[in-house]
Amino acid sequence: MIDETQQGLWESYIGAAKSAYKNGEFERCKKMLGSALAEMEGNIHNVQSILPEVLCGLANAYREQGKYAEAEPLYLRALSIRKETFGANDPALTMVLAELAKLYCQQGEFAKAEPLLRQSLRITEQIIGPNHPTVIPCLNSLAIVCYAEEKFADAENLYRRIVHIFKLSGLPKNKDLAQTLSFLGLLCHAQGKLSEAEDFFRRSLSIRESLPDADQEELAENLNALGLVLCEQGKNADAQPLCKAALEIRDTASAGEIGAKLCEMSDVFCSQKKFAQASELCHQSFEIDKANLCEKLACMFSSIGTRLLSVKEKRRGTNA
Repeated sequence: MIDETQQGLWESYIGAAKSAYKNGEFERCKKMLGSALAEMEGNIHNVQSILPEVLCGLANAYREQGKYAEAEPLYLRALSIRKETFGANDPALTMVLAELAKLYCQQGEFAKAEPLLRQSLRITEQIIGPNHPTVIPCLNSLAIVCYAEEKFADAENLYRRIVHIFKLSGLPKNKDLAQTLSFLGLLCHAQGKLSEAEDFFRRSLSIRESLPDADQEELAENLNALGLVLCEQGKNADAQPLCKAALEIRDTASAGEIGAKLCEMSDVFCSQKKFAQASELCHQSFEIDKANLCEKLACMFSSIGTRLLSVKEKRRGTNA
């Protein structure tokens, strides 16, 4: 049995570590969790439910410092303990899987990240079903990895699933849906499916234009992407006002300035009916916008173990 004094000590270490992590104080976080871990090692048979959290937290701190070699074995040990103690379908396992996948993604090892995210998705679907909104972050993370591996068809199917879940669940047409539709546009464009790409970019643009707090740079990216797809289909007259609108709302960020200049030059060529040159410049601007969008999507990469546990607890309370 765990002594109450020991339990209180571990919880104080963990609480202090969480606070330090939140504030970016990774050395202090490591110190607190290291102390907790040292205390727990002497009671290894009694702390199996707590130890994975400590190991994962410590691994997160190392990862945020770029110390990937130190982080990986901690994640692997946390996974092993959770599987042995709670089984291969434990909801909290998805949290560790996603964090380890994030570690591999940060090192560009997407082939290692993909099976972890697929396992996390499988567990999630078993717990709450394939069409629950909580599945969306897991689908999104896996789609990003598939895109990075240039598995465009797989990524497209995952993002189509997200759109389907939005529709089934009656979720509002918000920024997240617009981002998903934009990414689908990129994926269709990468596969040469220009008419489908155009449709997705139009749907995304429609949502963004309806949002009172729409991000202006994202709106410009959307306009520019749609303009490129139209140019590539020979719809130059339709593309020109979109490029002009994107130019007008560009922010002052460096990437935005470059994209704006390219759009401006493209506009000039369009006015001179030099559509081949205009299309090339629009394409260069689109590549900048695509990189910006993918970076934003990568920032959405998140674990969902906590949400799964919350859903499971609510169901348990309902069935009680």
